Amino acid sequence: MTARIVGAVARHEIDHARSRIKAAHAQAAAQGRAHGRIAYGYRLSDDGRRVPDEVTAPIVQELAKRVLAGETMYSICNDLNDRGTPTPRGSKRWNTQKVRQMLLSPTYAGLRTHLGVLTPAVWEPLIDVEDHRVIRSILTDPRRKTTRGSAPVHLLSGIARCGVCGESMGRKKSHGGNSYGCLRNHCVYRRSEPVDLMVSEAIIARCEQMTGLQELVDDDVADAEREAARLRAQLDDFCDKAAAGELSAASLARIEAKLLPQIRAAERRAAVVVPPAVGELLGTNARVRWEQMPVIAKRTVVRNLVEITIDRGKPGPKFDPELIRLKWL
Repeated sequence: MTARIVGAVARHEIDHARSRIKAAHAQAAAQGRAHGRIAYGYRLSDDGRRVPDEVTAPIVQELAKRVLAGETMYSICNDLNDRGTPTPRGSKRWNTQKVRQMLLSPTYAGLRTHLGVLTPAVWEPLIDVEDHRVIRSILTDPRRKTTRGSAPVHLLSGIARCGVCGESMGRKKSHGGNSYGCLRNHCVYRRSEPVDLMVSEAIIARCEQMTGLQELVDDDVADAEREAARLRAQLDDFCDKAAAGELSAASLARIEAKLLPQIRAAERRAAVVVPPAVGELLGTNARVRWEQMPVIAKRTVVRNLVEITIDRGKPGPKFDPELIRLKWL
């Protein structure tokens, strides 16, 4: 009898301790306090706060700027290694996986994650929140291909699609000149210069007619952002009540189980972002800015604005623009 009573009391104490710990974690998340080990780019101050490190914080910011500018991960890593740039803990050399993992972390945007939900943190961000959203969009884009070697020099290689089989078209040598050809089934070949010129002129004309990013973003995105913010505020309020003892851990768990899927769904709907390269083109100076852009930035614009399909036509030197289909996204 005594042993059963002692066991019951012990289980009660354990359950109570778990509830206190869970409530404390929820309160810490709601207040944006730090947890886990210090991320690369930060250090602990004398008073225990997480603050930007004078040496490594600028490196994180450099990585963000270079990805936003459209530079490949391989070229970034090669440059960092050639310069002998300090690496994160446990890494001897920079690699694409490490850079990608770092830049996807919400820590650098001054955010922390609790049960899959992002909340504002107390530490200073190294990357602007909007820039971080764009970086996440770039690095998680299923259309993005990571390839070794030098930067691409052909505007539509790997982007344009064959009108016969739907496969990618890439750069081919044809009759002494450059062409786009179906990479798998060799269905279609078209000289690349007139195709590039037609696509460029179409993009310039479209961007000249636009005055702001709002024309590229659906109204549903703004609605989803507001919904996600409202749901996060609700969850934060419940976390505060649990931490104050006004709500049990079991009740908080039921509320989280209901709200978290709604928050994640709203955040996914709000995750539509416009890369900086596209934003730079909008307005009457689109032609000048397009001509100044490196090819890799132009390719980012193409991927985000239009789908290109090249159809099969009659053989001959004459370019037929009807064989180039553009579908605006």
